[in-house]
Formats: sequence, C-alpha cells, structure tokens
Amino acid sequence: MEELAAYAARNNVFFGHFGDVLTPTQVTKALAAKLDINWGGDAPFDALDGNTLASGDADVINTTLQLILPCLLCGTAWIARRVCVNPRWTVRSYVRPVVAVI
Repeated sequence: MEELAAYAARNNVFFGHFGDVLTPTQVTKALAAKLDINWGGDAPFDALDGNTLASGDADVINTTLQLILPCLLCGTAWIARRVCVNPRWTVRSYVRPVVAVI
C-alpha cells in the first residue's frame, strides 16, 4: 500500500469495488485514508477481473481470487506487480508495475 500511496500522490488512481457496504471496500478505504491516498474516483462494479484493469476502467480493484486468477494463469499477468490474495502470501508478476490489485 505504501507503493500505491506514492504512485497515487502523482497520478489519479481509480478504485473499483463491489460496493461501499462490504468489509473489503471499507478496509481498503480506511487504510487509504490512513496513508493519505486520495482516490481519483471510485465506483462499484458488477464484475472485477482482468478486463476491468486492461480496459482502464479501474486502476485498483477489490475482487475475488476466482475472478483474477485466470488472468494470472493464462500468461496475461500484466495486470499487477503484486496481487495480494492473503496477508500471508503474495502472487507476483512484473510486467506492468504501476497497477496494484489489493
């Protein structure tokens, strides 16, 4: 998140989520506020997957492993430098380091 904060200080970052009432969204927004991340905008989506990021609809998304894993497995791991699936382990890819999936 520190890397995201540094990036967001210089760029507009759009946050995609499944809704403000959900815990992951609330936690992400609370941590962003603590780190002084000002979102360029945010919106709820019906589906958040690799296409959401590839199309530029969102730069940062809260999603499920089931929705993002196919993008990582098929070799299009350009999606993120780091995909945090669980606090204890991390899946890494290095093609497009300016986007973070949280």
